Amino acid sequence: MENNVTIPKSSLDFLVQLKENNNKPWFEANKAQYLIELNHIETFAGALLKELSKTDVLENASGKKSVYRIYRDIRFSKDKTPFKTFWGGSYT
Repeated sequence: MENNVTIPKSSLDFLVQLKENNNKPWFEANKAQYLIELNHIETFAGALLKELSKTDVLENASGKKSVYRIYRDIRFSKDKTPFKTFWGGSYT
């Protein structure tokens, strides 16, 4: 992969902390850290997209647009925790 891009441990550690504190006040207090970790994930997704594009035709314009949002849709869910506790995304 380009320049050995990896997901740093801090991005996974953030998810552990989020799982333990899955509420809006904690998230708002730690949003700056979330944005830093999201940038790492988007960079990784971009590098992975570049590698995949060497052998496959993909429609995604960037890794940033491939990453899913962290906010959960809780309207019809019994589980009212507001945030996902995983990084996710897809390529088309």
